[in-house]
Amino acid sequence: MKITDITVQSFRYMSNTVRDSEGHGHPGPEHEARSTMLTIHTDEGVKGYSFGPMPKGTLEGAIKPLLIGEDPNYREKIWHAMKERQRLNLATLNDKHLNTIDLALW
Repeated sequence: MKITDITVQSFRYMSNTVRDSEGHGHPGPEHEARSTMLTIHTDEGVKGYSFGPMPKGTLEGAIKPLLIGEDPNYREKIWHAMKERQRLNLATLNDKHLNTIDLALW
């Protein structure tokens, strides 16, 4: 099995959760919120999904070139390759991005 594509879909929804300065969720007034769903596609039709931040520039420039053609079952290998790439791209590739990819691989 090989990764053939990685896509990101952004969407809006109504939420009653507000975040404090430390990122904790609390009940609050209803408002429009945004989220992103990342999908990892394979040549066998298997897909992995994860919700989390993933800017298109980061996906196209740092993630796709690294993951396309890799076996999604080798999660540790992919994780270490992403951590190595992160050292050179810390401003654009942070831990939240790596976690989003890692969750989609499971």
